[in-house]
Amino acid sequence: MYYLNVLESNMNRLDTLLSELEEHSKRIYRIGMKRAILNYILLDPSEQARLRIYEVDRTPRPKTIRGPVPWHASYVLCREVMRNNLHLTHPVSVMLRNLWDKK
Repeated sequence: MYYLNVLESNMNRLDTLLSELEEHSKRIYRIGMKRAILNYILLDPSEQARLRIYEVDRTPRPKTIRGPVPWHASYVLCREVMRNNLHLTHPVSVMLRNLWDKK
């Protein structure tokens, strides 16, 4: 009986999540369609003049802004040191291991 209650509560939660996801998808679709229609209309210079929109920015904007990564230089340096000094990843060791595996 306990398992049926747990299953039923999870099914209710899944139904609400599914309906929220559906509404979110519809909202994003409507916004995308509005933007596409507006971009199509603004291709015509006479429509731009009629709507008093004189500059249309056609460059896509990045979704996120990434700042400088302070650890990148040390990461590259450590990677190179390990690649050249560790015996497991050293090119000669890899060649010897491959030769050993072939025979």
